[in-house]
Amino acid sequence: MRRQIERLLGSEISAYAIAKKSGVPYSTISDLRTGKRTLDGLSLANAEKLVNYIKLEEKKMSEWGKLGKLFIDADSMAEFMNRYFDMYETDIEDIDLFGWDAVADDIEYAINNYGAYKNIGDFVEIEISRNNTKNGNPELITVGEVVESPNYDSETDQWYGDYKLKN
Repeated sequence: MRRQIERLLGSEISAYAIAKKSGVPYSTISDLRTGKRTLDGLSLANAEKLVNYIKLEEKKMSEWGKLGKLFIDADSMAEFMNRYFDMYETDIEDIDLFGWDAVADDIEYAINNYGAYKNIGDFVEIEISRNNTKNGNPELITVGEVVESPNYDSETDQWYGDYKLKN
């Protein structure tokens, strides 16, 4: 539980969003992030609220398969999906999980573009083919900003973590 909360507090999700969605006061989240308060002093009720929020976010993200794994939170993913459909010829109900997996593949390809890996702060764009856009021309859409990237552990000679995007 402690690691989950530490990861949440170290994430790019705003203190306001965490407070609003978890029910934990904003001041508590802010104090934990700035070090004015430690996790040892967090009430069990607030710890449970944060863990429940984490589980709910993880559930939302896992329901979207590959696409859900690419975003830092469900709100960032939903914002991208809305922008995507503003340009796309199809209604959101007409695309299934397999279709979103194909979009996720395009995003992963853009992130790993021929070994030119993205860094934190870089923006990722993909092209929607002309056959699928409302105006009949290919269009670029910004997916989001890279906020997490894999890290290399020289002691174990392994990479850990994934790319995560936000809007």
